[in-house]
Order: sequence, then structure tokens, then C-alpha cells
Amino acid sequence: MIEKKEHFNLLLDVYSNLLTEHQKEICQLYYEEDLSLQEIAENYKISRNAVFDIIKRVESLLEEYEEKLGLVKKEKKEQKKKVLIQIVFPLKDKEKLLSNVKVDYQLFSFEENIMVQILTNLSKVDKLVKDITSSINHYDLHILKIEKEVKK
Repeated sequence: MIEKKEHFNLLLDVYSNLLTEHQKEICQLYYEEDLSLQEIAENYKISRNAVFDIIKRVESLLEEYEEKLGLVKKEKKEQKKKVLIQIVFPLKDKEKLLSNVKVDYQLFSFEENIMVQILTNLSKVDKLVKDITSSINHYDLHILKIEKEVKK
């Protein structure tokens, strides 16, 4: 139920300008203010069924808008990209550190392949993040070895 409300809140945020003022107000009270159908009906002096019908009609409209325009889906995809960028940039910093001590870049081709996979295959984000974490741990060990060799 909570996921449904969150979903329709997102749809309302994006497509509310395509609704009538009356539809917008009723849906905002229902989804954002969490008023019951009865409370909304009393506020507008209409029947509970009328409120229910308006909400169902708007839900159907919002789903139709999303199906045709896909703006919420695009926004979610952009948010995932932003999160991935926050994950990937620290990996690039490690790459720079290692290049400073003249380590062969071949050791990190695996890391780069993972980054490319992350950016091109967002549906596998969870698995890839685990792989990156494992890779970071692996490369941390390499960094420690390299630092020891540099100190010698």
C-alpha cells in the first residue's frame, strides 16, 4: 500500500499540471495529506463514492500518461545514474593513485570493465555494486603491496 502511494505521489509530482484543479486537490489530500475518502467527501460535500471515482479516474489517467511519456521512469533512471557516478568516481581516484606509483594499468582492466557494465546495464546494479566492493578490497591489497615495495 505504501509503495502504491509513493508511486502515485511520484506520478502526481510529474503529471499534476495535466489534471483539473479539482482532481489535483482531491488527490493531494488523499495521497499527500493521507486523508480518508470520507474526510475528503465531507470537506467537498460530495459522496464518498464520488471521491473514490475521482481518485480511480486520476490513477488511470496518471498511469496512461506515464505509459505514453515515461517521465517518471526516466527520472528514476537518472537518479540511478547519479548514484552510480557517486560509486564509480572513488574507483577512478584509486586508479589515479596507482598510476602515480607506475603500476601497470592492466591490473585494473577488470575494474574498468565493471564500470562500463554498471553504466550500460542498470538492471544489474545490485550485483555489480557487490563486485565493485570486492574489487576495491582486492585492489586495496595491491596498493598495500605496492606501498611496501616503494618504501623498500
